[in-house]
Amino acid sequence: MNSRQELLDFLYEYAGFFSEMEQTETQKLDNLLSRQLERIEHSISMQQAMDKRLQNLEKRRADLQTKLGFDGMSFKNIIEEFPEENRAELSRLFERIENSLDNIKFLNQKSMNVAKSRLEEMGSNAQFKVSANLSNYSGYTTKDSNQMPAHSILETKV
Repeated sequence: MNSRQELLDFLYEYAGFFSEMEQTETQKLDNLLSRQLERIEHSISMQQAMDKRLQNLEKRRADLQTKLGFDGMSFKNIIEEFPEENRAELSRLFERIENSLDNIKFLNQKSMNVAKSRLEEMGSNAQFKVSANLSNYSGYTTKDSNQMPAHSILETKV
């Protein structure tokens, strides 16, 4: 398998993961709104598993980029390294990932707001940590002014 095809295959897996994570975030919000402890506990377990998978996937992505000579390049820069006939497909894939990440962040924020209000109703002063480890991934979209570390495939110049 050539290096471009190996990266393309990985990027489809990567996009699929974020689509799955988006569904998990939707389920988490529904579970929080249900006020059923068992469903909320299930969401916590699912979130922990997704966080671990994200860490592993990011390591694989970084390793693959290095192996294929794309180390330190953004997704948009990598697209330019592909033949013209692949660029439209890669651009659609980039948009798919970017949209999933935007939705994940939105859903996660809504979940955090629901959890905060539920705890406030109970009189708790607990502090919150943003789940899904996406607080570190602000560079995935061009809408954000922050960027991921230089090794990110989706880093964009703002």
